[in-house]
Amino acid sequence: RVDSAAYCGSFVGMVAPAVFSDLDLVVAAGLAAGALFVAGRGAFDGFGGKLGTTALFGCLVVAAGSGVSFAAGSVPPWGEAVLVVPGDAVAVVATVALGVLYGLGAVIASAVVGLAGGLVLPPIHPRGELLATAAFCASFVGMVAPARIDGERRVGAAGALSGVLLLAVSPVLAGAGGKLGTTAFVACLALVGADEAADRLAN
Repeated sequence: RVDSAAYCGSFVGMVAPAVFSDLDLVVAAGLAAGALFVAGRGAFDGFGGKLGTTALFGCLVVAAGSGVSFAAGSVPPWGEAVLVVPGDAVAVVATVALGVLYGLGAVIASAVVGLAGGLVLPPIHPRGELLATAAFCASFVGMVAPARIDGERRVGAAGALSGVLLLAVSPVLAGAGGKLGTTAFVACLALVGADEAADRLAN
């Protein structure tokens, strides 16, 4: 659990300096996220993006308490989905392969995919920064447990959905730590919820 807690804390640390200009606020957000991390054990375990959602909670709590507001982000053209969606599907499958098939574990697998995307994509593509961000988001989907979402196609579908959601929520909570993970978490919940609804209708 130490690696998961540290990874969660790193997402809090991704908050933009323009949002939390004081380091004390970042520390407070980390403490709030840590409290939820402990309190939330057993809830939504195995869902990709849970750590990021926990980090975002910490940032939102401190922002609300300190009167800090988040800036509005820019909206990428929806044509970017042609690049983002298939790229996310590849990134999420790569994360699952590294984490499950090669035994690296979810945290390390996500970090490897995120690092690879950040190093490789920006230099080779004009929209590389967006693609790297989307790939990192998809890597959080790839942290999902097989018991929650199994099979490469279904996991890939959740990753593709995270890409669509990422574009949709770009203007919201710009600079907040944990936003990418929360996007991944919602994508996983949506897919699992859709599957459960389909099963109930079939029965």
